[in-house]
Amino acid sequence: MSAEQVPALSSDVRRRIVEHLNVIADHAAPSAQVGRSAAELAAYLGLHVTTVRFHLDQLVTGGYLVTAFERTPRVGRPRKLYAAPRLDAGTEAETQKHYQVLAALLAQS
Repeated sequence: MSAEQVPALSSDVRRRIVEHLNVIADHAAPSAQVGRSAAELAAYLGLHVTTVRFHLDQLVTGGYLVTAFERTPRVGRPRKLYAAPRLDAGTEAETQKHYQVLAALLAQS
């Protein structure tokens, strides 16, 4: 299934957001904070923060991103952070096993 067939990923902006957050998650230490705010993502993409929030909402609704709130001792609302979902070790091993079975089936055909 191509990106154009998945409505949430039909936008170049949304694909860039997911790709960027996946790269951050892949290179981060397991205990590190990997989320980025809408403002940080807007600066990275060179777009207005309202535009980026629209795309982020679409990605969260589609299950491509997760959100968390950063609590700080400062006054004001906590920052809403967006991140690519992380797989735990068991889920990742299970996913690898499925890919190996798929690869074997494709090699046989």
